[in-house]
Amino acid sequence: MNKPPKLAKFLLKILSSYEKDDAFMGDIEELFHDLTEYQGLGRSRRWYWWEIGKSIPKFIKESIRWRKTMFENYLKITLRNMKRHKGYSFINLAGLAVGIACTIFILLWVHDELSFDRFHENADRIYRVVFSTSDDGLPTNANGSFGVGPALKRDFPEVMEIVRIRKMGQGVKRYIGYEDKKYYETRFFFSEPTIFTVFDFPLVKGNPATALDEPNSIVLTEEMALKYFGHEDPIGKTIEADPYNDGELLLFRITGIAKNVPSNSHIHFDFLASYSSIKEDTNEFSGFYQHFTYVLLQGGKSSAESLNGKLLDFLHRNWRKNPWYTISLQPLLDVRLHSRLKSEIEPTGNILYVYIFMAIAVFLLTIACINFMNLTSARAVKRSKEVGIRKVVGARKNQLVRQFLGESLLLSIFSASAAVVIVVMALPLFNNLTGKGITLLSLANPSYFLSVAVIALAVGFIAGIYPAFFLSAFQPIHTLKSRT
Repeated sequence: MNKPPKLAKFLLKILSSYEKDDAFMGDIEELFHDLTEYQGLGRSRRWYWWEIGKSIPKFIKESIRWRKTMFENYLKITLRNMKRHKGYSFINLAGLAVGIACTIFILLWVHDELSFDRFHENADRIYRVVFSTSDDGLPTNANGSFGVGPALKRDFPEVMEIVRIRKMGQGVKRYIGYEDKKYYETRFFFSEPTIFTVFDFPLVKGNPATALDEPNSIVLTEEMALKYFGHEDPIGKTIEADPYNDGELLLFRITGIAKNVPSNSHIHFDFLASYSSIKEDTNEFSGFYQHFTYVLLQGGKSSAESLNGKLLDFLHRNWRKNPWYTISLQPLLDVRLHSRLKSEIEPTGNILYVYIFMAIAVFLLTIACINFMNLTSARAVKRSKEVGIRKVVGARKNQLVRQFLGESLLLSIFSASAAVVIVVMALPLFNNLTGKGITLLSLANPSYFLSVAVIALAVGFIAGIYPAFFLSAFQPIHTLKSRT
């Protein structure tokens, strides 16, 4: 009962660990017993805890000083070894740098694929109406008929808003002209005004609530406005277009300028004409066109599951004939990676490719780590005398492990820094190769820096753990007698 509190004693050992002084612990315990004998157990325990409290500032100060000293020592030794063995250091650093750079590129690609359509505020509540012509009722087509959207909004209160989009052709160019500037464009769409309510495609000029209200009104992206009008204000001006490629030119008045559509959107438009300008019967309930319907639901996933079960009856009510197709709701966030349907607005991706490339990234990092371990282990014999001398003068095994792990981490940090430089320099080539639009500004995202830091630390630790224990296990008597 007259012993110091176990927790307090444990903490005091930690706080005095840098002194490694067993006599210090013995003196403290002797003082504790003396104080207990003359002033009681309660007073002595309070005194013991007080001693711990006084030790904390010194412990923090000594910890910082020790870690700073050790870091400087590791850095000095690492730089000295790199300078002494330039060829080996270059191969080791270059191998790690290339491996980390390839991994970063793959992670950029994966992140971009997973981010599709997530910039919309209501992305988790937006669904696309997809159609099926198969006997099992599974979706087959992303496109469909004109009249489904308004009927859904009329029949189901959980549908807050709908938007219908008509794409003019699949990769077919349409004539657009303004004065002497005449081009053929591929991204010409008709859309209902609610596109600016359901989706987040902000306008830099014009009113999103009224920009597509009137027939023969049109919204251009910033890129197209610059292409056709330079630095003039295009609002109110008129362009001519042949959206149906039938030789009949239609005039459209510009009522808005939209921001360029983000690269991670499954819809990319350059020209967005008012839906009321369409020639077809927009109440038609049957047939397949390059026409796409989206709904904004009140309750998200639960509402979509409930609504899907009612859609067959909905078809029978609204289409008096026996429908030869069925419809269902597809989450917006599934369009890019989980949708392998016919007649997509744009080519989609595949979640399988994401998994494959992530596995490749892990494989590349593993190969880089193994290469680092092999090179370090092969050169370990060159440092055997260094290990022997350090052990003779009192270095413990755990200190040597920390030293070699520290060197490995520093090399990994150098390699990661070189990898970032490679990524920045090769980014335009990467974008051309993959069709992505990743910019240097997007690389400034803190999540990318955090990812690079985690990769560098993980690679440094994994690649250095084996050489560290391998080198620290050398026996002084053998290493100092060796002639190598």
